[in-house]
Amino acid sequence: MGGDCDGSFHSYNDDGGQLKGVKPCASVAVFAPVRALFSYSFANIGAEKLSPGVRVVVPFGRREVVGVFVGFRDSDVETKEIRGVLDAAPLYPRWLVELALWCADYYVAGPGEIFRMTGPRESLTKRVVYKKIADGKGRALTAEEFSTLSSISGELSAIVFAKKAGLTVKELEKRSKALIKKGLLEKTERYCLVTSKMDDENLIGGEPAVEPRVVVELTKEQKAAVAEISATMEAGSGKTTLLYGVTGSGKTEVYAALCEKALLDGGGAIVLVPEIAITYQLVRRFRSRFGGQVALLHSGLTPAQRREEWKRINEGRARLVIGARSAVFAPLARPRLVVVDEEHDGSYKQGERPHYNARDVAVMLGNMTGAAVVLGSATPSLETYFNAKAGKYSLCRLTHRIDHRPMPFVSFVAGDKTGGSPVPTAVLEKMADNLGRGGQSLVFINRRGAAALAKCRVCGSVARCPNCSISLTYHSAGSRLLCHYCGFELPSKTCPTCKTGGLLSFRGSGTQKVESFLREMLPKGVVERLDHDVAGTREKTFAILEKFEKGEADVLVGTQMTAKGHDFPNLTFTAVLGADEYLSFPDFRAAERVFSLVTQAAGRTGRGEKPGEVVILGGENEHAVLCAAKHDYDAFYKAELENRRKTGFPPFSRLVGIMFESSSQSGLERAMTRLMKKMPALPSGVTALGPVPVLVYKLRNRYRWKMLLKGVKPGALRSAALSVEKTVDGGADVSIDVDPSGFF
Repeated sequence: MGGDCDGSFHSYNDDGGQLKGVKPCASVAVFAPVRALFSYSFANIGAEKLSPGVRVVVPFGRREVVGVFVGFRDSDVETKEIRGVLDAAPLYPRWLVELALWCADYYVAGPGEIFRMTGPRESLTKRVVYKKIADGKGRALTAEEFSTLSSISGELSAIVFAKKAGLTVKELEKRSKALIKKGLLEKTERYCLVTSKMDDENLIGGEPAVEPRVVVELTKEQKAAVAEISATMEAGSGKTTLLYGVTGSGKTEVYAALCEKALLDGGGAIVLVPEIAITYQLVRRFRSRFGGQVALLHSGLTPAQRREEWKRINEGRARLVIGARSAVFAPLARPRLVVVDEEHDGSYKQGERPHYNARDVAVMLGNMTGAAVVLGSATPSLETYFNAKAGKYSLCRLTHRIDHRPMPFVSFVAGDKTGGSPVPTAVLEKMADNLGRGGQSLVFINRRGAAALAKCRVCGSVARCPNCSISLTYHSAGSRLLCHYCGFELPSKTCPTCKTGGLLSFRGSGTQKVESFLREMLPKGVVERLDHDVAGTREKTFAILEKFEKGEADVLVGTQMTAKGHDFPNLTFTAVLGADEYLSFPDFRAAERVFSLVTQAAGRTGRGEKPGEVVILGGENEHAVLCAAKHDYDAFYKAELENRRKTGFPPFSRLVGIMFESSSQSGLERAMTRLMKKMPALPSGVTALGPVPVLVYKLRNRYRWKMLLKGVKPGALRSAALSVEKTVDGGADVSIDVDPSGFF
């Protein structure tokens, strides 16, 4: 969507004013997958305890759940009472409450789902609390009773009270009965939220060490970008700026300078990165510059760590937040700047509910708060660049690498005629020469494992996952066949169909096969691999990347994890294998993804004092690959924009995806047949494509069909999607994905 979000968010009457015949109620977003706000009475607790953003406990069906109070509204129906207030002060600032409600509305999600996803991971429980009513002077007390009463002042939980009294909780319960009867002690149950015990390690354990700060003199282009965006920040207009800079042009230094200004002005800043695990260099640089002002929010934190970081941000002790997509909801008191690094990256779009895009949420955050928004990329998404060219966003360019270092020389190579080698001879020779000159090499191949598929030489069948409609990938580590979707695995010794042993043939190459081949062919070099199989934790990822950065490894083989934002000064040679494979995907964004991957992979090369060279295997006849080889984004954009214009895809339309799933194949097919017969009338300007089976038809034992709605008006598209959802009369679970990415 490129940030072109529109739609309304809810606002509420905060003064509790009452209309004739109605009474004021509290509006609550409950932590449940329901697309509505619920009204509750607050007479039992008092309006003074309710501020938008505090968490409350409310009855919901037969259970009690946590929710977030969002405001007062009038109601003429009988409502249940709020059971308790969990926060003395709002956990979510007012702007964040409004942003969460907008997200729920725009992405057709439950407001409580948004709040639960963004905040600390805590569980609701009840705790016994004792309160001292009187000191017992002049009362007939036993020695035990006097000792127990002397151990408490004010209120204490049963656990703390028992500890102070030197008793077990059960012993305290027995002794307290007499004190309660005498009116000296009061016992109640209260709701509270708990997290797991804080780890013994450092708060954000496993982060890279802080490096000494190096003062960097900004280039003329960098200074101009900082000045222009700083003016936007001072104006408080909420303007979005595309920082379009070639790889190696120093976008990170621009981000840092802008963050410094935001902090000096008394505000806060958020820096979003695609994956925290592979951006250790950025984290390290920002920590060296801003110290304890930096907070990290990402999925690798324990619940207790996340709660502590959230608390530091909420209390103003940390005003610079770095994190993956959910960090866009960081509870800064006064956000002045939001940076979305590598804004084109697909990982900003959440695959599961709620299906929000952090880049687009960042743009709306700027609109709501007046914060300046910076979208940075060397390969901007087509929608973002379109908005910049149209004047909706400002555009700042960084056209040169630091110190005017040249872009790498790019050429194409052909595969070996025999086809047996995972790395062509011409590429291997260049790597050997580069190794001899003391340079490092990167080999990019966007497929994990040792072979793409395993085929039986006896029955001819391809080994497939029984839970998903895809072939299994051969992994040499452990000699196993693995499904990259659900994790199902089999030993590779026998054919799963005919049970014949030792006759499977393996076809295609992946990172494991390339790694093994290079270790054999380059015995003097140290070869490392970086993909999701070896980078199971952030610590392992940091270790591999730091080893390569320090020159302790000569060759790095990896998937797209290796192509994102790294700065290796001694990397002088890159080989991109299978550059054109993405073009066969049934996705209108396929060419855009290929251009971005090739450009980003090549962009890691020649960033130091030595010039770089890039060779590409495949794609020499494909426009997207050719443009990437020439470092010519504008030529790619012009041609791709014309393709989108002809086909009516974004940025010339909006999309909403609808997924239909069921564990019953026949039940799903019947539901789809009924839907096609009863398809509702769609709003003017909205067209439907499908429903049709998904390319990966079966996933984790669930069968899937999809429908794509295309139109111009977001409200009409969401209305159409809800109409389709209501028409499905059983037999399928329905999920709605606004502005889908990778849906195709």
